[in-house]
Amino acid sequence: MQDTTSLWFLCKQVSLLEWTDDLEAFILKGYGKSINYRMGVPLLEDVVQFMEQAIKAEEEKHAPGSYEKARLRFAHAETVVPFSCLLGLFLDGSEF
Repeated sequence: MQDTTSLWFLCKQVSLLEWTDDLEAFILKGYGKSINYRMGVPLLEDVVQFMEQAIKAEEEKHAPGSYEKARLRFAHAETVVPFSCLLGLFLDGSEF
């Protein structure tokens, strides 16, 4: 019985540590600080500018291959998380 109790206590502690790690990431990288939103602004400006250029080229009937139809972006969490905060993603009714 003591082993079961010890394992149950350990599982609860691990869950608590995971929650605190999530909370720390939320505060440092996510919605916790306004600097995180501002870090995503240059990327959003670039995305919007590229989309406007592609739409304009399509409307003006530019020759295929003379303009970019897509610009693929790859990034780490340190870029993606602030950008998703700027867009308001994953905040569905959360207190945090």
